[in-house]
Amino acid sequence: MSTRLSCFAHRSEPFDDLSFDEWVDLAEAPALQASLNLYKELKQLGFTVFMLTGRSEYQRNATVKNLQLEGYSDWERLILRESSDQGKASDSLQISEEIGVNK
Repeated sequence: MSTRLSCFAHRSEPFDDLSFDEWVDLAEAPALQASLNLYKELKQLGFTVFMLTGRSEYQRNATVKNLQLEGYSDWERLILRESSDQGKASDSLQISEEIGVNK
């Protein structure tokens, strides 16, 4: 529930994939407080939570570590981009099929 924008919002140079990947590997992305509050409230109400991110599958371990360090835990599933999804717009991904949600 952290965003690319949050990590580079203070920067004036163009987005750099390599720098972003190095930053993800640090597992130090701060949680967006409103998102974390919503997550905790939904968990407390008994909702099943799926985590969806634009990060790549090869970043799973760092992403899980980062989420846990920021207060997220016990989600049902963490969905990341597969290598075949690289370069695709997020709205073109077939997430609904992956998690079994009917359109």
